Amino acid sequence: MKKLIKAIIAVCLVLCLIFVFTACYNQCNHTYDNSCDSKCNVCGNIRATAHTPDADDDNCTTKVTCIVCHVTVIPAKTKHIAHADDGDCTTPVSCTECAHIFIQAKNHDFTGEYLSDVEGHWRICNNDGCSVTENEAEHIPNIDAATSEASKICTICNYIIEAQLPHTCSY
Repeated sequence: MKKLIKAIIAVCLVLCLIFVFTACYNQCNHTYDNSCDSKCNVCGNIRATAHTPDADDDNCTTKVTCIVCHVTVIPAKTKHIAHADDGDCTTPVSCTECAHIFIQAKNHDFTGEYLSDVEGHWRICNNDGCSVTENEAEHIPNIDAATSEASKICTICNYIIEAQLPHTCSY
């Protein structure tokens, strides 16, 4: 019986303490240093807060801070990291984290000489680092067949399709 009475008294004490703290908490006029402060200056109550970041300049090497409490919201990277160059000068090489451009996009420059092989001819872009080709086409012969007077050559790239035939002398 004594144990039951002790248990009832313990429960009553716990309930009273909860009531007292709740009443004190509800009567507290919470004050905080600013909208980012999560701990009440009067009772220590903890509240959920959110920082208000300053304008992000879309540069990963610039830290972003809260405009209210000046705490760092997004830390700055130490340097930009470039995407791999895709070998096409019409696409820029940019940072993997932000809008920083390492290499600006430009137009292809196909003004160089034609390259050729047995199959045809083409041009490679002259811009540094660009490996894009254009005008891949079959050869366009100047004549139907090589003769002892002339080679059969492509009229676009000057590739010798058939070499000039040797002269044959008749006596």
